[in-house]
Amino acid sequence: MENTIVYKIFTIDEYNNFEQTKIFSGTNLDLKDGYIHMSKNMDQVNRVIDKYYKNIPIVLAELNLNSMKNVKFEQISNGDTYPHLYDILKFSYLIKSTIIQQ
Repeated sequence: MENTIVYKIFTIDEYNNFEQTKIFSGTNLDLKDGYIHMSKNMDQVNRVIDKYYKNIPIVLAELNLNSMKNVKFEQISNGDTYPHLYDILKFSYLIKSTIIQQ
């Protein structure tokens, strides 16, 4: 059984906009790829931070997977499986958010 929590990493500006508008359509990479990138565990979160968000303050959002539709767990080039949301991310999916100053 998959975890019921997935994670989305936001820049501070992205998260503030998400909090105000209550929806998130994605980052430039998300829009290019056609889905919202998420992580299924903290190992994946840490790898994504190291690759894309090194030394950038971020907001880590814990999201309720059970509330979402159109999520696919897809294998990437390194063989790991990541959750991809083929829909708009709604603020109502949020369980908790944490600011991480690096």
